[in-house]
Amino acid sequence: MAASLGRKEISKNSVIGYTISAKTNERGNLKMNSGFDKHFKKLMKNKTIEKEYSKLFLQEPISTQIAILRRERGLSQKQLADKLHMPQPAIARLERDNYLPNISTLSRLSKVLHCKIVLIPQ
Repeated sequence: MAASLGRKEISKNSVIGYTISAKTNERGNLKMNSGFDKHFKKLMKNKTIEKEYSKLFLQEPISTQIAILRRERGLSQKQLADKLHMPQPAIARLERDNYLPNISTLSRLSKVLHCKIVLIPQ
């Protein structure tokens, strides 16, 4: 199975502005293999760049953060849905800009995606 995103404009709700290709490995997990992914991993070795990226990441909508973390963990929407015992369309909804998940869903996501929920006061 192969998935790809075409080139798109970078907007305030978008982090990905490059063509990204992903293929699955023998276990069915997504395997990031584009030039951008390799370049990104190299950039993240620089602590200053990693710190700035982390600040920007927190400013992204929760839906974008979920999609990025899912892809970084090499999971398809279906695989994440299976781990959460949800249907795949529920994951697609979580990754839409106009959907706000409840705290229990975020808690389950944080366990599966191995991340923390951060609340930032306004």
